[in-house]
Amino acid sequence: MSRIGLSLCRVIIAVGLTILFMSNVAAQKKQAMGESGHDIFMHRGSSCRGKDGKGNGPAASALKIMPGDLTLLTKKNRGIFPAERVTKIIGD
Repeated sequence: MSRIGLSLCRVIIAVGLTILFMSNVAAQKKQAMGESGHDIFMHRGSSCRGKDGKGNGPAASALKIMPGDLTLLTKKNRGIFPAERVTKIIGD
């Protein structure tokens, strides 16, 4: 195969993988938009954080760093839930 043919092959594969990745990201966002915050937490966070958010979920003991107690966020922030800070940490 010529160099041009090989390069074109690599570009096509890269574009295909990018499209596959982007469609997967879009599907995950679409699914998350239909779920409540509680549902998202129960599906994605409770295994480490626990159903009560205190960091005592069934997978917590397998982590190198134990998850923090989410119920203390408001207490540690002078009684105000730090929504902007949490959003920045979690991401969109």
